[in-house]
Amino acid sequence: MSSLSVWECNPRAKTISFDATGAVLMGLDDETMPVTTFFDCVHEDDRERVEKEFRALTDNGDEIDITFRIDTGGARNPFVQVIGKRMHSRREMRILGVVFDVTKEQEDRDIREMMLREMNHRVKNMFSIISGMVRLASRTTDSVEDLVDGIQTRVNALARSHDLTQNAPARQTLTLEQTIRASLEPYSGEAVARIEGPVVPIASQELTALSLLLHEWATNAAKYGVLGPADGHLEVTWRLERGGHVILTWNEIHRQEVEPSDGASGFGSTLVQLSAVQLNGQVSVEYGSHERRMTLTYVPDSRS
Repeated sequence: MSSLSVWECNPRAKTISFDATGAVLMGLDDETMPVTTFFDCVHEDDRERVEKEFRALTDNGDEIDITFRIDTGGARNPFVQVIGKRMHSRREMRILGVVFDVTKEQEDRDIREMMLREMNHRVKNMFSIISGMVRLASRTTDSVEDLVDGIQTRVNALARSHDLTQNAPARQTLTLEQTIRASLEPYSGEAVARIEGPVVPIASQELTALSLLLHEWATNAAKYGVLGPADGHLEVTWRLERGGHVILTWNEIHRQEVEPSDGASGFGSTLVQLSAVQLNGQVSVEYGSHERRMTLTYVPDSRS
């Protein structure tokens, strides 16, 4: 705390006085004024509460301890804590007290509460995603072993996306390239030939869906494609279109001819489609004679 000052209120005269430090802190022109003038300097969202507390004190209360904002008319309104006690004498009753500038403490608390709310939201969202994956996997796997393996690898993908947010420098936005490289990190020694595109910020609310989608593509390529048994290489590129659309292309280029899949919808492909929906986008799959090309089209979140 800083900027300690003292104040005095005369309930009979309905006046309040601050020392020079307090007058500056409150943004007041005079050190002594009617109580109503003091109330006018309180932020309008806090004013009714402050008036109620002071009325209770001057009527029959003994102490006051209240924190509120000062209305500066600007974007930043300092917080003060006003503490006072009724003092009786033979001649009159007065209220004496102190004022603390608690702006930094209050702003730090607001930041902590905001972070806790965000953390709570993310934890709930993560539980919801995992619960959905378990339900989906239970309908598309034939054994407990396959179920456990499928869930475990996808939870690991979620953990990597969480690490991205934790390891990012303060106030630095994550990018699409960072997300792609994190998804391909388990296959760093494999045939990744090209990762290229403009800077595209990734909002925190996009990261989970995007990480799961990339994980599915990478896992499929490791099991059946160029990150695993097939000869060839992978190119991941993206571009920005008019209207803000991002076109992300995951192109597996094989040495041997590629046979199109039968289009059956398994756990992985269903999860890819659901992730695309979470991004307000869509996914398409195309085949060339030596290529298997997946394309995600989406509009980045405006909050990123």
